Amino acid sequence: AGLEMTLKDWADDEEDEYGLPPREETVGEDGVKRIVEWSVNEQHFAVKTTKMVKVEKKSRVVSTGVADRMKWEKFGDCAGKPSGLERGISTASVEEILVEWITPKDEDGEGQEQDDEARKELDIRKMLA
Repeated sequence: AGLEMTLKDWADDEEDEYGLPPREETVGEDGVKRIVEWSVNEQHFAVKTTKMVKVEKKSRVVSTGVADRMKWEKFGDCAGKPSGLERGISTASVEEILVEWITPKDEDGEGQEQDDEARKELDIRKMLA
């Protein structure tokens, strides 16, 4: 018969040494998940840590265009991956993006005068603020 080697995770060695119980996860009727973990502190005492986590699912209303784009298949480096953001490839921008709308000028110049008046009024408000 051949010898079989089993590789252990480095974290398993410490837990086996102290004989601690495994991690327990239970979900209550109210949807709260209770996680019980055991560890050993610096004084070599067993410490029981209990975490109570409630997971809430939120839904949001989006436009039909956004909903359609969510159904698109991924392409490029993300091709074949599940939906959602990919770390290191796509990010959500937290910077404020200013958009300057360019409109065609009126032939008679009336729209230009209105724009100039609006800018002057805005400048006056900024100075008074």
